[in-house]
Amino acid sequence: MKDFNNFSKRYYTEYGIYFITANTKDRISFFKEEIFCDLMIEELKLVKEIYQCKIFGLVINYEHCHLLIQHADVGKRNISCVMKSLKRNFSQDANKVMGYNWKIPAHVASKLPDQVTTNPDSSLPGRDLPKEKGLMNYFILQKRQKFITKYGKDQIIFPKFIWQHSFYDHRIRDKDDLVNALEYIDINPVKHGIITPGELYKYCSTHNKFDFIDEPLF
Repeated sequence: MKDFNNFSKRYYTEYGIYFITANTKDRISFFKEEIFCDLMIEELKLVKEIYQCKIFGLVINYEHCHLLIQHADVGKRNISCVMKSLKRNFSQDANKVMGYNWKIPAHVASKLPDQVTTNPDSSLPGRDLPKEKGLMNYFILQKRQKFITKYGKDQIIFPKFIWQHSFYDHRIRDKDDLVNALEYIDINPVKHGIITPGELYKYCSTHNKFDFIDEPLF
């Protein structure tokens, strides 16, 4: 892919489709761990519902991800708003999974299933949020449990999660450009050595048919 921009001010087009690249700070390979990949998938579902955007493709590489997104409008639901929300929510929730600065309020804990609240980490947190985010909170708690089981309560393997500042975008110009972007997503796991040719990668939308991925209208 060419002609990427990484500017704080972007040119928006109505119903524009953008090929996005977002990198972790210092290119740390957080996404080698499937817990964080699963969290990213859930965050994408949530941001799609909130911003009414369409997602045509995605691939999560070890230290960056590519997304093919069409924003709903050029106002408060433009691509910058979508990505700001996605990156903010993911970083906050990933750090909660790792146990950074998250304490569970008693009134929230009392509403969660016993198998989530009775765990090896007495400081597990929760957010008193609307229903859809409450379900997200439950998902985060489950991932926190899994993370503790795998790495322990006081792990030092992963630092706090931080995204690289801003993101790169390429505005899709036409049908051929869209096809090229989808093909680029398809070959990315092989390009970065995650899989070998002929294998399938579960965090690539051309290999795994996620139920929230939209079909592009050619």
